[in-house]
Amino acid sequence: MKSILASVLLPLVCGSVFAMAPSPVADSAGVVRSEFVYDRAEFPSCHAATIAETSRGELMIAFFGGKHESSSDCSIWTTRFRDGRWESPVLAADGMVDGVKTACWNPVLFQIPGGDLLLFYKVGTSVQEWTGWLVRSSDGGYTWSEPERLPDNILGPIKNKPLLTEDGRLLCGTSLERGGWRAYVEITDADVSHWRTVGPLNDRKSHIQLIQPSFLQHRDGELQMLCRSIDIRGDIFTLFSGDGGETWGEPVSTGLPNNDSGLDAVTLKDGRFLLVYNHIQASRDGAAARSPLNIALSGNGRDWYSALVLEDSPGDEFSYPAVIQTEDSLVHVVYTWHRECIKHVVLDPSAIRIDPSRKITDGQWVEDPVVLEEEYGAAADSILGMMSTAEKLDFLSGKWAPHDRGTHDLYGGGNDRLSLPRFRMEYGQEGIHTNGKATMYPCPLALAATFDNDLISRVAASVAEDSKARGIDVIIGPELMLYSGEDAGLQSGTFGDDPEYASECAVAWAEGLAKAGVMPAGRYCPAGDVASEDAERFLAGALPAYGGVVLRGSTGGTKAVEDSSLTLGLMRGKCGFDGLLIPDIWETGSALPAFKAGLNMDLPKGEYFNAEVLGALLSSGQISQEEVDTRVHHLLVTMFRYGLMSGTCSPDRRIQENRPESRAVAAEAAARSAVLLKNDGDILPLGDSRQNILVLGNMVHDNPERPSGISVYPYENITLADALDGKTGFWILPEPECYIDLTRTGEFFADNSRRSAGLKAEYFPDAGMSGAASAGGIEKYADYAWGGHPPVTGFPATGYSARWSGVYSPAADAIVKFTLSSHGDARLFIDGEEVCVSGTDAEQKSKYIFRAEKGKAYDIRLEFVASRQDPEIQLVYASVEASGLEKRLKAADRIVLSLGRDGSHDPEPEFWASLVSEYGKKTVAVIQSCDTDDLSLADNAAASLLVWNAGQYAGRAVADILTGAVSPTGKMPLSVAGYPFGYGLTYGGVLSE
Repeated sequence: MKSILASVLLPLVCGSVFAMAPSPVADSAGVVRSEFVYDRAEFPSCHAATIAETSRGELMIAFFGGKHESSSDCSIWTTRFRDGRWESPVLAADGMVDGVKTACWNPVLFQIPGGDLLLFYKVGTSVQEWTGWLVRSSDGGYTWSEPERLPDNILGPIKNKPLLTEDGRLLCGTSLERGGWRAYVEITDADVSHWRTVGPLNDRKSHIQLIQPSFLQHRDGELQMLCRSIDIRGDIFTLFSGDGGETWGEPVSTGLPNNDSGLDAVTLKDGRFLLVYNHIQASRDGAAARSPLNIALSGNGRDWYSALVLEDSPGDEFSYPAVIQTEDSLVHVVYTWHRECIKHVVLDPSAIRIDPSRKITDGQWVEDPVVLEEEYGAAADSILGMMSTAEKLDFLSGKWAPHDRGTHDLYGGGNDRLSLPRFRMEYGQEGIHTNGKATMYPCPLALAATFDNDLISRVAASVAEDSKARGIDVIIGPELMLYSGEDAGLQSGTFGDDPEYASECAVAWAEGLAKAGVMPAGRYCPAGDVASEDAERFLAGALPAYGGVVLRGSTGGTKAVEDSSLTLGLMRGKCGFDGLLIPDIWETGSALPAFKAGLNMDLPKGEYFNAEVLGALLSSGQISQEEVDTRVHHLLVTMFRYGLMSGTCSPDRRIQENRPESRAVAAEAAARSAVLLKNDGDILPLGDSRQNILVLGNMVHDNPERPSGISVYPYENITLADALDGKTGFWILPEPECYIDLTRTGEFFADNSRRSAGLKAEYFPDAGMSGAASAGGIEKYADYAWGGHPPVTGFPATGYSARWSGVYSPAADAIVKFTLSSHGDARLFIDGEEVCVSGTDAEQKSKYIFRAEKGKAYDIRLEFVASRQDPEIQLVYASVEASGLEKRLKAADRIVLSLGRDGSHDPEPEFWASLVSEYGKKTVAVIQSCDTDDLSLADNAAASLLVWNAGQYAGRAVADILTGAVSPTGKMPLSVAGYPFGYGLTYGGVLSE
């Protein structure tokens, strides 16, 4: 058992004050929140809490409070959770009977669906003499009816919530404690107007004495009752009913110890049963300290499994729990804490699983088993021995589960029969690539430029926390290869080109993830036909720190996922890698070569690794049972090593998805990764006396992200324009306005007459666009996703064509950009010159940017051929007024040119660099790119700052460096002409030559 920190209670004369801060629990798995429900009260003692979700969707807790239990000043108090906090307790029932204040006891809240909120309670000088009472609320507990005394011999639910049956009966578990303990069921209607009693359910002369029933409802209609007892053994007892609670079987022991203390249970929406109780044996006199407080789970109500320890402090009191599951599926537990306050714990039941190894036998609580490193192999062997061959083969299948936002989550592992958990994988080298927003960090290449492995580990640990907040167990990334400059998008995920330093960074990243509880899985894409000596040195240093490596690409025409010389020879052999060999999604093309290359799973959904496909190979002798067992054994050992055996793929709701700590480390890394390459004449920083500074370029209003399918959707994106906004001395060229509807600007016309706004559209049944069009008209845009429904009835699904033509006449001098995208072959012509190409097998030129003159007529023609399935076409027009720009360029004291590239054929950086080329001596070039070829964009500039892909705070980092709020400290993590490895400037000197 584990101990917890105790909070300090400060008694006051007028009542009590309690620290209303999150309070720790002994076990944390599945715990969303833990807190005390008030910080100040008019009573020093409290007990017997109950909880309900009201008709308003609010949580309400009731309890009795006074000097001590049975004191005449004990009354019923309630508190509700509203606007993110628990309100101060208010009086709900005072126990006044015929003008005499009498002690109140054991409130029970219950919300009738579509009806009243009921508050049952007891009034009396002792348990033996108390009577049952009820107040009702029609407004969710804001106001209450006058107290109603229940009929003679009716007490109402004695401690635990009633059960409302499908036929409208309200079953209330009640009991008497005089002349022996006896349990009953009192049955009433939903109006609580007519009562009858079933019982007693135990023989008062026997040693089995039961009180305070709690109900469970099984899916087959069977009802179950769990009761507190003081029998000789001191166990929790259970009874079953097959007729809706009208008759009950004999009470039998559950084998769970009971220390003469209250308990409660709930049937979860997934069909499991959850029990909250004190797992401690009663002493000879029938009582014992009410600690620890435990949660057990069951799938059938008969076999119970250890799940959580909420409290464990020997000799203290944590008692009388009540538990419900709310509409949002969360579980809420309330209980007495030292008789001094009420504690509220929120659980995510999907994060708490039934572990077969933790079955409670002979009353022994089973701690979460800790498997030591040296025991991983034996533990995996044991599981292998319980798996059928089909289960082993299916265990190697990836799972691709649809997400509610229309995307998919990626899983591995999982076996329901043996309760082997799945684990969730996600790309995450710049932040979590998931189904919603996430913090976007600087890319690995930028992190390498900090030359601070501790910072790299902290960023990785922050990514791990972001992962756990989303239920992600494995992070894919970074790229486990050296920078080669061939693919800037891919290269941004590397740590540079120096094998020793890059491997140090890669290890720091992996350790940051692993120490924070997330498995690192690097990604490897061969850089050439044969791995170089440097690449092998890098892999030998980096790979052993990773739990997996995700393979893509090919070597010498052989796919990496099928290349045994790479996977088994280099990685497992020379590099000593013992983690998982995993294909990137859709990389597996056939089962046998991938299996023979040692892969441990097939992503995304086991198309080639499954019981049917691999079973056929096994039956034919092409693969052996020993090979299958080795693959599964490897996967199981890795799951043990990285804690995936205790995973649930459920978000840790204690962690904010948008963590302040994540944002802070992302901002720090962005500022420290920028490399000052040039600063002729100490043009930087732009001090406080700055004025007339012109800021322009294609990255002024944007931050680059990795140009691939694993980018991050950030919570915020602080651009350079955002960061400079409001700072004196800067004039920022406005952000271009983008349009799909070409009639909105009044600049596009169907012909030279300029009478019809839009473009002339023509549709042809074939690809040649010859002869008369079959259909056409004036259209506002060229923005269509036809799919299997061609634009003209009778056209084939593919092979047809379309043409849009007209005149563009700008209303003012402007910088204009056209962006073309398509599924099919598309070409844009301006004044007869092909300027954009999209969707063909030829080199893509999807953007065109130029300076347009006011009033000039530009002929526009867009041609499209539906050469592929599901044809699509989109033309986007963007412009920013440039009247007087030449004057501004000449008059500016300094020019800040912010450049980046969206793909290798993006013409924007060259356009902007050319625009300011004659003003180089007063230009500061900010390069937001991981393509070293882009450094040439700053050749004419007096100063250049390399910012890489620096995440969501790139703009703030650049602004701080430009204005001198921060001095640049980044250094080159790779070597390029003129800038060797480790080179970097700072204000007033050189960091390293």
